[in-house]
Amino acid sequence: MNRIIYILILLTFTTCKSIGQVKVLYHEYSPTASSWNVLEWNVKNPKDKRWIIRETLDNKGRVILLGFLKNGELITDNLYYLANKVEFE
Repeated sequence: MNRIIYILILLTFTTCKSIGQVKVLYHEYSPTASSWNVLEWNVKNPKDKRWIIRETLDNKGRVILLGFLKNGELITDNLYYLANKVEFE
């Protein structure tokens, strides 16, 4: 009986722990005046790259946010006709 309770508690804990978790992926890109050209998918060390897309996924693997970074920061200058952040519902 104690073993069954232990297993139920363990399953509940692991299930609740995964709810609401997000995953972040990084991709290197090269901006142009009207598009983003992805140069490398799933960059291991994004701090070494100048232009990075930060892709945030929900616990079901769906994209919920794209952030376009320059030197690790969200782009703030409006030199391009591109969005610096795209949110999905």
